[in-house]
Amino acid sequence: MSDALTEGLRPKEGYIVTLFLTVADVDRSAEFYARVLDGTVVRTGHPSIVQIANTWVNTWRAKGAEFMTEPKDHGVEIRCYMRDPDGYIIEVGQVKAG
Repeated sequence: MSDALTEGLRPKEGYIVTLFLTVADVDRSAEFYARVLDGTVVRTGHPSIVQIANTWVNTWRAKGAEFMTEPKDHGVEIRCYMRDPDGYIIEVGQVKAG
């Protein structure tokens, strides 16, 4: 990838998690992750790259996300599960403050 592209993907702090998914329709999946999970498509084509924003359940549900479980409080984090358009399970977790 070009330096300009990778520069835009570098976090100001923390780290990046990269997932590779085999999907039936790359454009549809990129649109889902951008629209429902407030992501930004930073590369189109094969492969597409979508940078996911840090938002949460109510925002995603309002945009069409279908959750398999309601958020469950596990003490140090809140966690739930949803599916993408190809049926992949997405585990969503949010660490709770101190």
